[in-house]
Amino acid sequence: MTSRRLITLDNAELYPEGMDYDPKTRSWFVASIRKRKIVRVDRRGRVSDLGASDSLDAVLGARVDAKRRVLWVTTRALPQMAGFRAEDSSRAEVVAFDLESGRLLGRGRPPADGAGHLFGDLVIHSSGDAYLSDSETRRPDHFGHRARPSPPRR
Repeated sequence: MTSRRLITLDNAELYPEGMDYDPKTRSWFVASIRKRKIVRVDRRGRVSDLGASDSLDAVLGARVDAKRRVLWVTTRALPQMAGFRAEDSSRAEVVAFDLESGRLLGRGRPPADGAGHLFGDLVIHSSGDAYLSDSETRRPDHFGHRARPSPPRR
């Protein structure tokens, strides 16, 4: 097996984690733990941000729903992210963005069950629902794509 470099990100503090590809725009979406954002790299190699650090925690997983034009990401407050505060360490979310505009579509949080949650990887079902791994509870979680979004965190 061999590999070749696909894209280059010049920011050494990005700490990339998850990534996915949008076949319509031929763009890559890369999740950043440290910078708390999603980076888009278009077919010409131009880099732009989708989702800013003031509204996200460390971004772990990223999946494109090309059919519905939605980017789903998982986040968790982690010590490796810029601006980490210990009191936020149990915060985990799944967040959906419109792929065309970058607009926030909604957020999903785990149940307030007293357990710690760490959403990591995710898959998108043909129905458009997102299924997430939860490394701390050791169980998968399910978020429906028609769920009413909660208001953006301030």
